[in-house]
Amino acid sequence: MVTTTTRNNVSVDVLRSINPATRETIGEVITTPVEEIPAIFAKARVAQKVWAAMSFRERREIMHRLVRVIAEDADAIAEMIVNENGKPRVEAYASEIVPACTLVQTLANKAEKWLKPERIRGLGPFGIMRLMGKKSWLTWQPFGVIGVISPWNYPFNLALGSTVSALLAGNAVVNKPSEFTPLIGKMTGDLFAKAGFPQNLVTIVQGYGHNVGAEVVRSSDKLFFTGSVGTGKKIMAMAADKLTPVVLELGGKDPMIVLDDADVKISAKAAVWGCFNNAGQTCAAVERVYVHESMYDDFVNEVRTITQSLRQDVSGDEREVGPIMNEMQFKKVCQQVDQARADGAEIIAGGKPNDKLPGYFYEPTVVVGAKQNSRLIQEETFGPVLPIMKYANIEEAIAMANDSKYGLCASVFSSSVSRGKEVASRILAGSVLVNDVLSNAAVVETPWQGIKQSGIGLTHSKDGLREFAQCIHIQTNPHRTQFYWHPYSANLAGALRNFTAGLFGGSAGGLVKGVRALMKHLKKK
Repeated sequence: MVTTTTRNNVSVDVLRSINPATRETIGEVITTPVEEIPAIFAKARVAQKVWAAMSFRERREIMHRLVRVIAEDADAIAEMIVNENGKPRVEAYASEIVPACTLVQTLANKAEKWLKPERIRGLGPFGIMRLMGKKSWLTWQPFGVIGVISPWNYPFNLALGSTVSALLAGNAVVNKPSEFTPLIGKMTGDLFAKAGFPQNLVTIVQGYGHNVGAEVVRSSDKLFFTGSVGTGKKIMAMAADKLTPVVLELGGKDPMIVLDDADVKISAKAAVWGCFNNAGQTCAAVERVYVHESMYDDFVNEVRTITQSLRQDVSGDEREVGPIMNEMQFKKVCQQVDQARADGAEIIAGGKPNDKLPGYFYEPTVVVGAKQNSRLIQEETFGPVLPIMKYANIEEAIAMANDSKYGLCASVFSSSVSRGKEVASRILAGSVLVNDVLSNAAVVETPWQGIKQSGIGLTHSKDGLREFAQCIHIQTNPHRTQFYWHPYSANLAGALRNFTAGLFGGSAGGLVKGVRALMKHLKKK
């Protein structure tokens, strides 16, 4: 929330940070004047030139210092995450601090290998271009200044991960954190300064998307955005003006299929944690569960029992399911559940705000009997709501799982890993886990990507790091005349005809004739 105040006799806009567990103001951050952002990018471009000239060893050393600084300040970081984001303290460590440190350390150790020039082998049919003496490499060069617009649901981990990836590829970064988590954004910037990163290499700008965020999009050499599909589309439209490349990590409506041979207790525990972790405010949260009819009742009963035991509390140390992050999202969750109830779905656990607590707490909710085409099943919820539906055969389950505009993550549960893997191969999602949920988000070596409306581009893995670099192809050739240069000889077309017939049409004689003619042509040149 933006308010205006006076600092040193100057009127300034400030973002007020609200603790979602209490709805109390916990701090303020001055917004960045939009007119200052071009100068911020100009300074970042100067710092980037110096940074890009540093060796990978030097970049690695400063990244390792960053990890040590985070570890030293972990308690303060966790406290800020609990207070401003609302996570249980366990999740502040498990889903923010530990994964962030793991990512920084892993990428720092692997960046040089993943970004080193890569030789292209073969070159043409039967390696003919290589036989002509040509050699090719792919090289990876920084874009310049990467704009990072990071979200409120994982405000520390996601901002840090994309920023570090961009830095290791040789770029500078201007990061706009969510207006709902400005204090975590400020703390993140302070950590880079404390670790000794060059001045102006990482800059935090504060404000709303329509003004500060828009100027970041306009000023960036490449833009990395994590957030909603609606905002992602707006950013893509803005970026089109200058053809600014974008990576969009957007929403999901992630399905979970429980096969008829799955262990009920294990799969139920996975569904509950996969949905209610971070109060369901995860793009890869389990948001739809399809259970075989033979075990449906047992599964539903198990899920209901576990869900009703989950604790909500103002204390970050006592809560297992935290509050929804802000009033806007809180109202959306209330509306979705109310609409599902009105459409005939049955609420078997939760289903209403937790009025015993002062914050934006919504009771962990389990819904059965929702229609496949309902809002609850088709729209991203981003809250602690778990719909469960039954299916009769695997074809039906796969069809319902794929019936979505989203395609981020999915999961399949089965006592047979091979059977689970076969079903997983038919799910339209960027990542499909067998007998697990969400854990791929913490594995740096594997790609994090969405298909359909869940995103463009990817993060993590070698390919994810390369998203932050421009691929430059370099090809060398011996210092001699090429047969295809001017002037064209009278027999060149015939030689190419014989060559084509031999190489692609299976005519061995034609191939020999073609090669001989081409060699003769080359000697004349």
